[in-house]
Amino acid sequence: MTIQIWDTVGEDRFNSMVTSFFKDCVGVFIAFAINDKKSFEEVSRWISLVKDNCENEVDMLLLGTKADLFESRTVPLDEAKELAKKHGCFYLETSSKEDDID
Repeated sequence: MTIQIWDTVGEDRFNSMVTSFFKDCVGVFIAFAINDKKSFEEVSRWISLVKDNCENEVDMLLLGTKADLFESRTVPLDEAKELAKKHGCFYLETSSKEDDID
């Protein structure tokens, strides 16, 4: 089994390349920053790209990053969990700085 992690920073110029990797994948994680509402607003588009381009049903993880910046949070926890539930995703929050995952 091969694991590939691609960080496209949500840039449109990578869309055609990224969708080609969805073909045989069995799992995908989509990340957004909990203090960046714009990144959260892109999540549904990325989930649609995954669903439209995967040949099989895949497990998806929605990952809220920068959990250590909870003081500047712009995406409420319940809103993130609800979006994950709506799309059948698992949901976790993490902080690279704090080396923590919830």
